Amino acid sequence: MTRSVRDAALMMSAMAIPDLRDPFCVQEEPRDWRAGIEDGVAGLRVAVVRRLGYAPPIDAEGEAAVLAAARVLSEHGAIVEDADPELPDTRHIFGRVWGVALARLVNTMAPEKRALLDKGLEEVAEREGGMSAIDFLGAEAMRTEAAHAMARFHLKYDLVLCPTTPTAAFDADAPTIKPTEALWRDWAPWTFAFNLTRQPAITVPFGLDEEGMPRGVQLAAAQLRDDLCFRAARVLERAVAVPVARPEAQGNGASCANHHHH
Repeated sequence: MTRSVRDAALMMSAMAIPDLRDPFCVQEEPRDWRAGIEDGVAGLRVAVVRRLGYAPPIDAEGEAAVLAAARVLSEHGAIVEDADPELPDTRHIFGRVWGVALARLVNTMAPEKRALLDKGLEEVAEREGGMSAIDFLGAEAMRTEAAHAMARFHLKYDLVLCPTTPTAAFDADAPTIKPTEALWRDWAPWTFAFNLTRQPAITVPFGLDEEGMPRGVQLAAAQLRDDLCFRAARVLERAVAVPVARPEAQGNGASCANHHHH
C-alpha cells in the first residue's frame, strides 16, 4: 500500500484513530507509529512458521526468501527458531466467516453495482450465503479458538515470520479460476489466518523472481503490537533494496531507492 515501511507507519498514524461509528475500535490516543521504528530487532524472539492449522503451499524461491529474511533478523540480534502455533485448520473457519460477510455485502448492493463485481466474489457469496446462524456462530467460536492459540504463542514469540504468498506476485488483472480454492491455493493461504485472529501483519518486498516480479515475506505480531511489525519490517527493508518494478511506469521516475540504507 506504500512504497516504504516508514510510509506505511505514517499511513497507519493517519488512519488508526478511534471512530464513533465503530463501537469495537481500539479506544486509544492517536500516536505516531514512526516513533521507535528504527529500534531494530535485537533480543526479539521470532518464530518461523510453516503451518497455520494446515500446510499452506510455498514454492522453493519463497522458502529461500523466508530463510534469507530469518538470517537477516538473526544477524541483527533477533532469536529466530522454527515453531508451530498449533492452530485449528484455519481454512474451514475463514471460508465461512468471510463468505457470510461477503454474501451480506453482495445482497445489499445496488443491482448496477453488482454487475461490476468480480465473478469469483459472487460465486463465494452464493456458496456460503445460505449458512445457518448456528453454523456461523460455530465458525466464530473456532475463530476465537484460533485467536487464543495465537495469543498463547505470542507469550513466547514477539513475531511470526512466514511467506506472504505461495509464489511471487502475479498479474493484478489475471482472471480468478475456482475462487474458493484459489483463496487457499494462490492468493491468501499465508495471510488470512491473521485477519481471523485480528493480528497486525506486514508484508515487505524481499527480492524479485526471475521474471522481475516482487517476492514478499510477512511478519505478524500479537494484537496491538503493530510497532514490532514495523521495526522488523524496517530491518528487512534496509537489508534488501528491492528496485521498483518497471520504474518507467512510475511517472516522474520517483523511486523508493532513497529510503534504503546499507
